[in-house]
Amino acid sequence: KLTANNLDIGELELVLGIAHGKKEYILRNSEIALNYAKKNNLKNIVYNQTLIEQLKNELEKKVNFEKIKKSIEREDVFPYYQTIVDNNTMEVFKYEALARIHYEDKILTPYHFTEAVKQLGLSDTFTRIIIKKVFKDVYDYKKINSASININIYDIKNKTTCDLIEQNLIEYGGERITFEVIETTGIEDYSVMSNFVKMIKKYGAYISIDDFGSGHSGYEHLINLDVDYLKIDGKFISIIKE
Repeated sequence: KLTANNLDIGELELVLGIAHGKKEYILRNSEIALNYAKKNNLKNIVYNQTLIEQLKNELEKKVNFEKIKKSIEREDVFPYYQTIVDNNTMEVFKYEALARIHYEDKILTPYHFTEAVKQLGLSDTFTRIIIKKVFKDVYDYKKINSASININIYDIKNKTTCDLIEQNLIEYGGERITFEVIETTGIEDYSVMSNFVKMIKKYGAYISIDDFGSGHSGYEHLINLDVDYLKIDGKFISIIKE
């Protein structure tokens, strides 16, 4: 444990601390407690195993965030393609691009990096890397015949992202590309969304709405937008199957 008392000597403030425990851990734990106190503007702190574990986890999280940041800066981000099958013919007619990150010797799914990407302020950069790579996979490398790219209303509102999309559409065309709008609850100004839809359709691209029916706003999308595809919420599909 670490105890501390403040001593005022004129304009100086001194802090005296006493620690006890195993000598190989005293300095380390005292330093951890001191740094924690400084960071949180505390006059004193008592360290214990719970605090030590908490700080270890915070440090590990910080290190992981930094590694994810470097992966994105190196553009070690890639689309993983999930097949979309025609129920009548059972043939693959399109692929959905799902984002993945190369992380050391592992492949990370969104569950493991979404929080980090958001907190690092790299969501826009991340999305633009995926968009560029999907267009290249479809048109340059011909890995797949067509693809669906997930975007949200914040991507649509981002001028740099929209400019990149249009540049790729001008260069490659859009007949093989579908933009799937997720998180549609953030749509308040339909003019922004409508302008985006008109822009991509000018080059032959398609628009899809994800999880249609999960909220009342889905029906507004049908009225206000020129939608090509709807992905029906799973709970309605399960009812149909029954």
